[in-house]
Amino acid sequence: MSFSTRWPGAVTLFTYLLYLCNDVKAQNETEKLPTFGDNIQILGAMERTDQDFQDGLALDLFSPKNLTLTVKQNTAPLGAQFDIYRQMEV
Repeated sequence: MSFSTRWPGAVTLFTYLLYLCNDVKAQNETEKLPTFGDNIQILGAMERTDQDFQDGLALDLFSPKNLTLTVKQNTAPLGAQFDIYRQMEV
């Protein structure tokens, strides 16, 4: 196969990938994710509500009735204590 027979397919593939990349960028620019303290509407009738936040928090919720949710950030979390056990070879 020569380069001239592969050229139309390569151009078509490149154009499609470029369009797909621009479409994803446009979605990210128009869809502003909420932050802590914003009100989120939860769908009723057991419909899935899939909500992502700017910091990476993701909620996937089901509810029998419509609700409003506000996520608050814990600025003073409790300390953690980790116990590390090492297995000794005998």
